[in-house]
Amino acid sequence: MSAKKSVPAEIVDPAEVLDAPPDKPRRGRRPIDLSTTAGVLEELSRVYRDARHGRLDVNRAAKLTFILNVALAEADDMDE
Repeated sequence: MSAKKSVPAEIVDPAEVLDAPPDKPRRGRRPIDLSTTAGVLEELSRVYRDARHGRLDVNRAAKLTFILNVALAEADDMDE
């Protein structure tokens, strides 16, 4: 049996993480109006597809989905 080599954990400065630039949108994406139900549903489907195809980390997708569900509730209230 081969011995597994342990990899030392990378130490990350919290300030470095907080100052990281936001993800760049892919080329050709148009902005979505998240104040409408249709816009929020469209963004939810984009997040799902990106996570499904490995373009977005699943943990990050889960967080974005939670936020978008809150926005969906707000958009539903505005649409009424």
